[in-house]
This record gives sequence, structure tokens and C-alpha cells, in this order.
Amino acid sequence: MFCNSRMTKRISQLESALEAVRTVRLRIDYFLEPLDAILALLRVENPLFRETEEAVFGLGWQNAFLERADALSQDERAVLAHFGARLGGTDREGQISLCGAMQEKIADYLARAKQDRERYARLAATLPVLVGVTVVVLFL
Repeated sequence: MFCNSRMTKRISQLESALEAVRTVRLRIDYFLEPLDAILALLRVENPLFRETEEAVFGLGWQNAFLERADALSQDERAVLAHFGARLGGTDREGQISLCGAMQEKIADYLARAKQDRERYARLAATLPVLVGVTVVVLFL
């Protein structure tokens, strides 16, 4: 049960991360908003950023993933945190390109997380049968 709940939380956090990157990309591309204003919007709309107190985008983004995305793997958290630091260092076109690449990476993480959850769900469904067969074999 713990494993399934952690996997569900991981999927939820990856979906939140994907939505955050989509929001960043949309706000940069169509509204030409500065990153700090986008962070303020994310604080309202996205659960990963609700407790973020930083006013600077890079720090707020990094803290959201390094401190609050606890169901993600260390590698996932590092990649997502690094994205926030890199985003402020490029021009508009570079930012849009980075967002697109990050969306693809998060989509890959999400697909893998869903496969893992299904694989463990199948294992959890067959495990009681295997234990029962083992007990019967031991008694014979």
C-alpha cells in the first residue's frame, strides 16, 4: 500500500511539474511575462509552488523541486531544479526551447512512472496467489 501511494504521489508531482512548465512556456511565449511574475502565478495555481516564499523565479523553482517534490527520484528532482536555474539565463526563444525540451523529459518521466505503477499493481494482485500456492506446497 505504501509503495502504491508513493507511486501515485510521484505521478501527481510529475503532472504538476508538467503543468508548471506548460504555464511558464505559455506565459513567456504569448504574454511576454517576466519569470518572477510567472512564479507568483504558479504559487496560486500549482500545488508544488504554494509554499514557495521566494520572489526570484530561479530560487522559487529550485526550492519547489528540491524541498517539496519528495516523491520524485533524486535525478528527476535535480533535472527539474536545474531547469529553473537555466531558464533565466537565456533570451525568449531560448526559454521557449528549454521549456519544450523539459516538457518532453517530464512526459518521459511520467510515462515511466505510470508503467512502474501498473507493473507493481499487477505484482500486488498476483502476490497473494503465489503466497497461497507456496503455503499449500509446503503443507503437502
